[in-house]
Amino acid sequence: MKIRSAEKRDYHRINELYEQVDRLHREVHPDRFQKPAVLGRPDEFLNALVENESSYLIVAEEREEIIGFAEAYIVSAPNFPVLKQRSWLLIDSIAVDEGHRGMGTGQKLFDYLGAKAKERGVEEVELNVYAFNDSAIKFYEKNGFKELCKTMTKRL
Repeated sequence: MKIRSAEKRDYHRINELYEQVDRLHREVHPDRFQKPAVLGRPDEFLNALVENESSYLIVAEEREEIIGFAEAYIVSAPNFPVLKQRSWLLIDSIAVDEGHRGMGTGQKLFDYLGAKAKERGVEEVELNVYAFNDSAIKFYEKNGFKELCKTMTKRL
């Protein structure tokens, strides 16, 4: 398996994988998520990820087929008196094709991002995960993540 930076030629397949993730979110939270007019994400969004030196869009490739991707950003704390100045890697998405899950692809994507962040002096990783996503939560807990805060909601 090869992990590498995404290229424009990968966008269609990345968008197919985004749709797998998006579909799951739509099924569980139809009040929050809707089917977009275009598959996945617009090229402009993906181009911005690839071109920005503080973001990562990477793919996992097996036998010349993209079977997963990850999207992440290096973020810094704003200049605010109660916040310590720090930078962290914010993982926005790790997605593995439904037919390739449980084979270590997500781990390789995660490890690659961690190594890249360390090269830039980043010492912490944060992410958000929906409470219904048990498999993702188990994956992150296996990788040492601890709950920091909760987002709660109530319909009026």
